[in-house]
Amino acid sequence: MTTLVRRSAMAAAMALAMFTHSAQAQKIAVIDINTVVAAMPEYQAANSKIEALRKVYTDTLQTMQTQYKTKVDTYGKLGETASADMKKKESDDLASLEQAYTAFQTSKFGQDGELAKMQTDLMKPITDKLKNALDAYRTKEKLSLILPQTAVVSFDPTLDQTTKFQAFLTSSVTK
Repeated sequence: MTTLVRRSAMAAAMALAMFTHSAQAQKIAVIDINTVVAAMPEYQAANSKIEALRKVYTDTLQTMQTQYKTKVDTYGKLGETASADMKKKESDDLASLEQAYTAFQTSKFGQDGELAKMQTDLMKPITDKLKNALDAYRTKEKLSLILPQTAVVSFDPTLDQTTKFQAFLTSSVTK
């Protein structure tokens, strides 16, 4: 989502620079992409799936932490009375639990983890739909440029077409 906004902002800034040199008046719109996306039912469904899976993984990590703390307590109680072999075994168990925790955390929450992949897979159709809708809206409204609101420091409120675009997006889905 944020990648789409950043790319849109860069493209908008470059396009704005090109269009400011144009002699004829340009029609420009500002749209709050975050508001539009947050209102999309498919985004809400995707976000719910991602958050549900995140909770499962977070709960699993908490369980692993509890097991680790229990083992640390057990190891601490061994003290000087345990044999060297027993201490070695407990120490190896602790190291194994630590490695399992790190591996799980990386595989689920890492940059290439399951959550990141799921988010990419679920959000791609949404960003594609949004891009296509923005292109169709720009053409329909004969706009030269659509700027994401996050890329604009200050603008005339009459340029804000977020609500109008949301209506267009909704009506284009029902057709």
